[in-house]
Amino acid sequence: MHMCLCVFMIEVDSEYCLKIIRLKERLSDIIQPDFGLVHRLLSCGVISERDHECIRSGSSVYDRVDSLLHCLSSALTGDQYQALLAALEDTGQSHVANFIRADGGL
Repeated sequence: MHMCLCVFMIEVDSEYCLKIIRLKERLSDIIQPDFGLVHRLLSCGVISERDHECIRSGSSVYDRVDSLLHCLSSALTGDQYQALLAALEDTGQSHVANFIRADGGL
């Protein structure tokens, strides 16, 4: 498995990281990192350039999902959390954003 080191040096809100960790197994089945999401997260400042390159270098979609979720569960501020939800909606993944908002509920 390909794993990246997320390089944010900011104060994170563990509430958002813990939410991603709790939902990680299910998110790994439904989130689609390709088709604009990773680029959008980079442009919104949710992930760094280094994280972007690491995620994109995954040899399979599963590797890219694992790397993305690792980054999101390692460093996520409240503003980045909101930007993540917006990026999901903007890339046609409203169902994933709603899943996260509902903390895994329907």
